[in-house]
Amino acid sequence: IFGNRRIRKKQKQSYKKAGLFLSREIPIMEATSDFITDDSIIKSKCPSSEKTFLNFIDIKEKIKDKLLYQIQLQMYFAEKKTSLLLIMTFK
Repeated sequence: IFGNRRIRKKQKQSYKKAGLFLSREIPIMEATSDFITDDSIIKSKCPSSEKTFLNFIDIKEKIKDKLLYQIQLQMYFAEKKTSLLLIMTFK
């Protein structure tokens, strides 16, 4: 909850829990997101260890392709132009 308050304060907008988004063109295609605002989706990841952290971000701190594609699909299906990715770290 504490983290959610900080996000709201920084983003200066309210957000709500999101759910399943279906493609209008191909209804069997779907994507899920954690939260949604008026103009963006918010994806959160909580890796259980430093090893699983590397499933999302590579050594050069770049978002891995699989996660990037996931976020892009969520943005497309939710009809949003921006996204925010939150990843818990171990530092």
